[in-house]
Amino acid sequence: MNVWNSFGRIGTARIINAVASFLALIIFARILDSHEMGVFFLFLAILGVSVLFVDFGFSGAVEKRISEGSPPEDILATIALPKLVLYLLFISIVFASGSYINGYVGSNIQYSLIIGVIAKDIYTIFRRIINGQLRVAETAPLIASEQLGLLIFGSVGIYFVPTVDVAIYAYIVTLILLSFWSIYIARVNWGNATIANFRSLLSYAKFEMVSEAGWRVYNWTDVLVIGFFLSQSYVSGYEIAWRLAGVTVLLGHAARTSFFPLVSSWDSNGQDAKIQTTIEQMLAVSLVLVFPALVGTLVLSEQILSIVYGSEYAFAGVVFVILVGQKIVQGVDQVVGYSLRAMNRPRITAIATLIGASCNILLNIGLVSLFGITGAAISTLLSYGVMVLIKWYFIDKMIGVTLPNIISWFMIASVIMGIMIQFIDNMINVSNLTELTLVLTFSALVYGLLVGIHTDVRNEISQIINHDI
Repeated sequence: MNVWNSFGRIGTARIINAVASFLALIIFARILDSHEMGVFFLFLAILGVSVLFVDFGFSGAVEKRISEGSPPEDILATIALPKLVLYLLFISIVFASGSYINGYVGSNIQYSLIIGVIAKDIYTIFRRIINGQLRVAETAPLIASEQLGLLIFGSVGIYFVPTVDVAIYAYIVTLILLSFWSIYIARVNWGNATIANFRSLLSYAKFEMVSEAGWRVYNWTDVLVIGFFLSQSYVSGYEIAWRLAGVTVLLGHAARTSFFPLVSSWDSNGQDAKIQTTIEQMLAVSLVLVFPALVGTLVLSEQILSIVYGSEYAFAGVVFVILVGQKIVQGVDQVVGYSLRAMNRPRITAIATLIGASCNILLNIGLVSLFGITGAAISTLLSYGVMVLIKWYFIDKMIGVTLPNIISWFMIASVIMGIMIQFIDNMINVSNLTELTLVLTFSALVYGLLVGIHTDVRNEISQIINHDI
């Protein structure tokens, strides 16, 4: 497995996925009102948190153990019974609390929730099995289709029946198709379940679950708290800003997916120097888009939201800026956090995540009630920073990782680009999609040129391309 080949394919898939999500949300926001969009996002939030329960950390444990050499067919057979138990427990909980869930979201979603959670969990398990077999590049079509299905089925559906339920059904259909597709690609036969494999999986899964819980807390706690204190319209504004900000860490997502199995394998063989070099290279890759995105957002945040999604979302401009700033910290975590887990240090990531997640919950409850959705964004930024500092301390202690020097040039180039954006905006006052597209395209070209002319950046790119891993 060549990590850069996997990175290229996964990166492309992430871009396709992001573009599809971007287009789907634009279409949904133009047809559905902000209240209905809030219902859709609350459904996604509850589904995202519920998947944590049925996963129980097993998906990460499956990938880890298979990447270490355990037979995938035996691992699959071992988790079958625990998974069935978790599914039955989840179904019972949803039926028992269905009226409360429906009332909170504002729509009858309990059956969609059950089907969606189970389908997403099956898809995740088999995708992680493929990763564990060092076949990461083969998951690229799956990743690309996650939001592409929503775009196709959802856009067609709400065109004929413009209701939020159709958007939810489109997402469920996509998950079902992905689950079957991932099973087909995995091509894993049925093996023998063993107590030894179960204990091995559980020993990793118990910490993996805490780490995954933290990730889902950061993704959905703010939305759930906003849904409790404020209206669905505020939920939709915040979530659109969050998803748009998430585009900036696409390369970090691709990096972590690509190198996790290899770092796990290298760690088993004691190749710390190789791990250190790759982590530092991946940090540069993960952060290259975030700094210019932050500067651009500082200048054009309200225009981007109002022009692309509608004037009713312009109120989330400040939130958009804060969330893009948070992606700098997340870009570091994409690499550092996953490296610790790949190096069989799930306990460290679990502790750091538990501390950060606890801060996030407490800060969200306090700040949302005081400052609304701006408080939610601030709480996410601060708590994420606490978590990443803890993880950085431990990985630096283990293998001496440092931030690449070229990151400082990323920052300088971003500031120069931002000055040019401000100058252009002062002259023409960006107010429509054509002007916004031209300004953003020009800005991207300027940033790319500034980054490319730096000798250290070119040398680093050459080393990355020629580094055979």
